[in-house]
Amino acid sequence: MSQIALAIWDDLFRILQGGIPAGADQVISFYGLPPIVLAALPFIIGLILGILIKRALKLVITLALVAVIALYLGIVSWGTLNAYLEKVYATIPLAIHYAALLFAMLPLGLGFAIGLLIGLRFG
Repeated sequence: MSQIALAIWDDLFRILQGGIPAGADQVISFYGLPPIVLAALPFIIGLILGILIKRALKLVITLALVAVIALYLGIVSWGTLNAYLEKVYATIPLAIHYAALLFAMLPLGLGFAIGLLIGLRFG
């Protein structure tokens, strides 16, 4: 790499550690927090969301298995199951609307994606 590229990387690492780049006369912080803490927030949010999604998927799979077993044993009829499914289908547009609002508020980036993947894998 050239000398200029190394200097840019050095300045970026100093900024993330809360230091000042060469030639600057101020400390970079946000309410006294170093920038590395702010960079970690999307990762933590992604991690929490990944864990919640994995738990929700486990719950949905468990409920589907219980419904299949109840249908097989004759505890629940197809008509009753269809009535419940129609109620679920009626609320899907509202759920998609709230998911879009949540997606618009999330701090998307590489840190969020890595946190989400780790949360889904180990949550």
